[in-house]
Amino acid sequence: LQSLKVLKLQGNPSLFFKNISFVFLLNLTELDMSSTVYTMTEPPISFKKELFNRLGQLRILTLDNNGIQVLPEDIFANVPLLERISLRYNRLTNVSEAILKNVPKLTYFDVYMNTLSCSCDNYWFQNWSISSTEV
Repeated sequence: LQSLKVLKLQGNPSLFFKNISFVFLLNLTELDMSSTVYTMTEPPISFKKELFNRLGQLRILTLDNNGIQVLPEDIFANVPLLERISLRYNRLTNVSEAILKNVPKLTYFDVYMNTLSCSCDNYWFQNWSISSTEV
């Protein structure tokens, strides 16, 4: 598995991701964990802050349609090459400034159809999205 570059895990039950580890996928460049299936007895997907720690080569991450409400601030701290993050159709209300500071190569960040709050917590994000010419 060390030579695996692309991994598509979309459509799996949320419990599948509870204890998942990517420790041996050192060369992974693209990961799709979209459309997690959850029911009333299974909560929406949530991520441990160290989930992506070993994915130093990851460039594309797709987490669409997972019911994600919160992302740990340092979830991308050890993913320095990450260029594209898609979080479409989740339940995010805030985007932490710390999350985006950890991805210096980011060129695409999609939060379409999230209910981002119009609050002081997101004021920086509005300014960043308007003024950032790289993303």
